[in-house]
Amino acid sequence: MKKDILHFLEFPENNKLYSLMAKDSIDILMNIELLFKNKLNLDKAYHEPDNFFIECNNIIRNIIFIIEKSKKSNTKYAWLYKFIKEFIEGYEDEYRILKKIRDNSMHQELLITEGAIEFGLYRIMSKTSYKLKIGMGDKNNYRLLPPHFIYKETESFFQELLILHYYLFTDLDHSAIGECLGISRWWLYKISYKDRSGNRKVNVINAYSIISKITDILINGISNAYSQHHGIPFDKLHIHISEKYNFINTLLEIDLYPNIFEEKWQCEVKPSN
Repeated sequence: MKKDILHFLEFPENNKLYSLMAKDSIDILMNIELLFKNKLNLDKAYHEPDNFFIECNNIIRNIIFIIEKSKKSNTKYAWLYKFIKEFIEGYEDEYRILKKIRDNSMHQELLITEGAIEFGLYRIMSKTSYKLKIGMGDKNNYRLLPPHFIYKETESFFQELLILHYYLFTDLDHSAIGECLGISRWWLYKISYKDRSGNRKVNVINAYSIISKITDILINGISNAYSQHHGIPFDKLHIHISEKYNFINTLLEIDLYPNIFEEKWQCEVKPSN
């Protein structure tokens, strides 16, 4: 491996911790950088079912690869081995679920989830948080929607819902600043796996949420373990956003038609998603 390949993806270029990691643990750095890139691709494909499922399978395989490789690192990287043992103990269910999905995708079938949708009038609270004021949907139900809705790109059926939205939820002039119509989606998956005691468990998981959470814990946990080993300060990266509605799972009118809202609200408007 060439030692001059530094920060070849999205990580900060002028970072003391990662610069040192590139010199003495470049294989670890490359693994977590690839995982971070996987997460960015997953975010970008959230509203495109076909691409989203591909990215889900890719990132789950990389998550399990990092965990399994770290479990064998006691001789070379004792600090990493210690972290991964604590990680597995603290997040054993999540680890077993993702490992089961990885095994299924390699030997049986790829992960393809079911979905749930809510739509209506949203208040933009911040760049990463929105609030559904009034609307309808099936958030708490599994496989209520017909497949042609679940596996259809969000943007492609947004127009159909807009007609209903205008009559039910908002005025055509968009007089309230920070309010616009939108759709929130969730990708749900029913998984059967064995826990530590060998008992069979069945859970319905939010695929994006569990992947995003574990990616965050792994990247920040490995980075922090390395920083403690070398006595270097580490500022946590914000990878997982845990709000009920956020700019990943919600597509707003403002994302599709920013010029309309800039004209209506008489202020600078940029897409949120």
